[in-house]
Amino acid sequence: MITETERKRIIDLIHQEVVPAIGCTEPIAVALCVAKATETLGTKPEKINVLLSANILKNAMGVGIPGTGMIGLPIAIALGALIGKSEYQLEVLKDSMPDVDNLLTSFYQLDDESRQEVVETIRLKLQYHRDPERAEQIKQIKGW
Repeated sequence: MITETERKRIIDLIHQEVVPAIGCTEPIAVALCVAKATETLGTKPEKINVLLSANILKNAMGVGIPGTGMIGLPIAIALGALIGKSEYQLEVLKDSMPDVDNLLTSFYQLDDESRQEVVETIRLKLQYHRDPERAEQIKQIKGW
């Protein structure tokens, strides 16, 4: 059993370290960065290049974005740029669900060529630093 003092310290630590988020934190964190960059730019960007760590990329690519029925970073990036509000932090898309519905409806009404053009404007780049020591450690993991 833990003491009441220890219990209070644990709860205080949780309140200090845990913040509300909408959905999985990796794609939402990327949407937050894109929203902040868009706000700083002062206009909607024509092109977005996103540099991500291998871990963020791995953890975010197959994750659903709440309210969209879609998965992955491209939709998180697009929504961050188009309707994200950085002041909401990891709830960057919380007031945006009606806008999401309108955007998705418009997107799906485009012809195939136009949809492909939209998708091609959302480009992801993976930049990571090779760490030979870490690569060797990974090789030692059973099953790799």
